[in-house]
Amino acid sequence: MKEPTLRMNPTLNQVVSKSILPSVQKQRVPLPTFFHVSKTGGETLVTLLGIPKDHGTARSRLAAHPDLRNTWKISIVRNPWDRLVSWYFHLRRHLTPLADMRAHVTDLGKKAPCYVAAQRRLKMNPVEHRILAERLPFRRWALAVLNQPCLYTDPHWGPCGSQYDMIHDEHGTLLVDDVYKFEDGYSDKILPSILTRVGRSDLIPRIQVTNNSGPSRPHYSYYYQKDADLVREVGRYFRKDVDTFEYVFEDVDAS
Repeated sequence: MKEPTLRMNPTLNQVVSKSILPSVQKQRVPLPTFFHVSKTGGETLVTLLGIPKDHGTARSRLAAHPDLRNTWKISIVRNPWDRLVSWYFHLRRHLTPLADMRAHVTDLGKKAPCYVAAQRRLKMNPVEHRILAERLPFRRWALAVLNQPCLYTDPHWGPCGSQYDMIHDEHGTLLVDDVYKFEDGYSDKILPSILTRVGRSDLIPRIQVTNNSGPSRPHYSYYYQKDADLVREVGRYFRKDVDTFEYVFEDVDAS
């Protein structure tokens, strides 16, 4: 089997030409095997396609189900500095007024597991990370979880989990066919290209109403408050993600 390669801008390679789009839509193809890295927007994809939400590593899932090796295997990654901010607010989601949440979600998005849990005022997991997030500002929370690996490394899909380890084996071999970067136009490029490839372009208009990310926030750099030590510590901790997926910290003036 052809060895997979990491494509840093796969959306350009996977756009189906208009000349063949009608024939693709008439015959649906098998759904992709999605290796869901947390806080990368994956819940929108699983909700749209009606596939199970599974945060298992590619290594463990392929070992348990070898037949998945013959499917189209995909994953989405995200800037580690941005992803950590997203995790922090996710863990505090039960503190968000219900009216604010409902104002940003309609239709299919109300079926998303995280939205359903938030509406029921259920507290998000992992528990240890969430308890800290409830009482600490972002900077103190981030340093606490990153500097105490014996307490906060697990679970593998949590705030301290490595995106690299989710989709590589122990030898550093990439186990998926295509890796998408969240920043490369998730809603307007990545999701449409995936849906088109599997013959579900009819779902493209429902992308926005499925998104349940809630009220918008300032650019992630705002939460680092020009704290060079914090920026450096996050980069150090997620070094494999930063180097492999070619990420940098972007300092954007959110004023």
